[in-house]
Amino acid sequence: MKNVVLSVAFILLVASVCSAQSIFEFPQFVDGPLGGVFWASAIAITNAGGPTTPVASGTITLTGENGTPLNVQLYDENHVPTSNTFQLAGGQTKFFNSPVLNGGSSVLSLPFSLGFATVTSNVAVTGGLVFYEAGTTGLLGEAGVLSSTALMRQGTVVVRDSNNDTGVAVVNPGSGTATLTFHLLDKTGADIVPPVTRALAANNHTSFFVSQLFPSVTSKIYGTMQIISNTPVASTALLFSLGSFATLPIFPLP
Repeated sequence: MKNVVLSVAFILLVASVCSAQSIFEFPQFVDGPLGGVFWASAIAITNAGGPTTPVASGTITLTGENGTPLNVQLYDENHVPTSNTFQLAGGQTKFFNSPVLNGGSSVLSLPFSLGFATVTSNVAVTGGLVFYEAGTTGLLGEAGVLSSTALMRQGTVVVRDSNNDTGVAVVNPGSGTATLTFHLLDKTGADIVPPVTRALAANNHTSFFVSQLFPSVTSKIYGTMQIISNTPVASTALLFSLGSFATLPIFPLP
């Protein structure tokens, strides 16, 4: 009888692992012309399992800042329009490029689209997103970010001086309003200024520079920013420097 119970428990555990749903966010998705440059996003989704693992069936949902659908046509690496769904056997990858990366004269007439992407799959998948910035003379900068899991306590490195500023995007994938508290800390862990609190509605997105969130700080900043929320939110961060940009890590807080 004991062996039967253990066998049933093992079978249920395996079934749970095999059917585990994968949901994660890319807290910033951007495409189109803005301020004399063009922005684009490219997403890659991979089923990292082996050849005999289940097929991953999923969807990429694009959402605007205010929670409404972001109607953006996606393209594959060959500039062919593709749906926002995927069917990936073990080891397979699918690419989803935003319209600017499709090129052509129509790029000049594209709208500016800003929001976030949610990836949902019936089994675990991995993903990454690359941001591109280009001018009339070609590529100006690019940086890749990993997918983000919603957390209630997280942080990032912050740099802000005459040449640099830190940009942060936050998305609330939940069904209720998130109350966000931002703590700006120096290298010793002390608050530079009092914390700032913001409300982020359900399924909404916001993005800002640290200099915008803490305008009273006019001195150089080298430290961290903590994001504390009453409900899980997902974040990503980039360091902007003299027209180029690079990825900054988002790390969980205890």
